[in-house]
Parts: sequence; C-alpha cells; structure tokens
Amino acid sequence: MVLRDKGRCSFEKYGRRCNRRRFLNIHHIKPVKDGGQNTVDNLATLCETHHIYLHHKEE
Repeated sequence: MVLRDKGRCSFEKYGRRCNRRRFLNIHHIKPVKDGGQNTVDNLATLCETHHIYLHHKEE
C-alpha cells in the first residue's frame, strides 16, 4: 500500500490528487462494519484532513 500510494495522500477530487506526505492515516474504503476487509485492496493512504472529511461525508 505504501508503494502503491507512494507514501502520499491518495485522495482525488476533480481529477487532482492531494499528495500530502504528513499526518497520514490508513482508511478502509469499505468500512469493516459493512464487511470490509483489512486487505491492501480495501485500504487507502489519506492525510488526516481527507480521512476526517470522508468519515463525515459517510454519516
């Protein structure tokens, strides 16, 4: 996952990627509570700002 995301935030919007390298979090694309797995295909590297954004967006 680190290699795939190149140690950067993988959040994309309007065709642009964030690419921040600091304060990175691991995000489950499909939440574990909804049957998501702890597999590389279901995990994404996100900066703290975009991780919080996605969790609030899902509520």
